[in-house]
This record gives sequence, C-alpha cells and structure tokens, in this order.
Amino acid sequence: MTTCQGGAVSFDVFLQRFQDGDGAPADPVLVDEVLAPYLDPSRTRLVLPDGEADVYGCEQSPVGGLMVNHLSGSAGWDVLHRLARHAGLAVMPVGCPTAVADEAALAHLPDELRGDAVVVGSGSELLALVRSS
Repeated sequence: MTTCQGGAVSFDVFLQRFQDGDGAPADPVLVDEVLAPYLDPSRTRLVLPDGEADVYGCEQSPVGGLMVNHLSGSAGWDVLHRLARHAGLAVMPVGCPTAVADEAALAHLPDELRGDAVVVGSGSELLALVRSS
C-alpha cells in the first residue's frame, strides 16, 4: 500500500520520456510550458493551489528526467498528468504501475515497464492509481 501522510505522498515519482524502448530526453520548452507557472524562483519547488512538491531535473537541458516528491494536494497530480501528456512523459511512481497519458506512449516503453502500464486520462485517475497500489 502506498503511504500518504498528511496528504503528502511520501515517495518519489519519476517522469521520463521513452522512445523505442529507451530513455530519451524531453524537450525543456515543453516541460517549462507546463511547470513554469508553479515553479518557485529556485526551480526546485512546485507551489500549487492546494499543496506543494519538490521537483528535481528542471534545470537540465534537454530534460533527462524528473523526480517529484513530497507531493501534497490533488492539483499536483493534474499538473503531472498535463506534463505527461504535453511532453510525452511516462509517470513512474515508486511501487506503482507506470502511467502514460495516451495510448501511443505505451509502445515506446521498455518491455519491463509495458506489462503493467496503464493509460490515465486525468490527474485524479493518476492519483487513484497511486492510492490503490
């Protein structure tokens, strides 16, 4: 069971773009288009309408991958879903199935992630996946 304490998810959520089964860089412009409205000046923290989260990897160009942790509230899951859809990223919460925002992304996942991967249509579906794992 995934541990949530005080509304904050107490584990790491990794986001990575995949191409033909291998990790691939994400376009930093696409990542920034989604995250910039929520990033604090240090670019290491997301400030969300109902919570916050730490974020790592935004400073890379191209973005090799991201890690989000201490995610609180539900708005952050909406942001992660928008980011996955907009930048073509897979969402990999530790201990949970890999999630993608559209069916086409499944074909690009490595074999070891594809088996239990799911397509999620919203941030609330992504959060439900995490809570059910």
